[in-house]
Amino acid sequence: MLDVSNSIHQLELAKLTLAAGKTALDLAQKTLTAEQRKYELGAQTIFFVLDAQTRLAQAESNLLQAQITYQIAVAAVDHATGGLLQPYHIQLAELSQ
Repeated sequence: MLDVSNSIHQLELAKLTLAAGKTALDLAQKTLTAEQRKYELGAQTIFFVLDAQTRLAQAESNLLQAQITYQIAVAAVDHATGGLLQPYHIQLAELSQ
């Protein structure tokens, strides 16, 4: 019971992290676009564009890690509830001697 509760908690945390990662990626993309536009207009130096590109790459990396963590959490819930083999239509039968 504790394993199920812990795995469900981890799944909920992974969902929130995934949503936050998507938001962070969207904001990083918008920031990069804004910094590129400022650079084109001569209001910013290239440093800010490069910094925005670095932050976008980090946001993409964080989102990917959040997606991986979410998939692991889903598998942990399936494992804890005994539903890991069900989607693959695998049934275990006891051996009789």
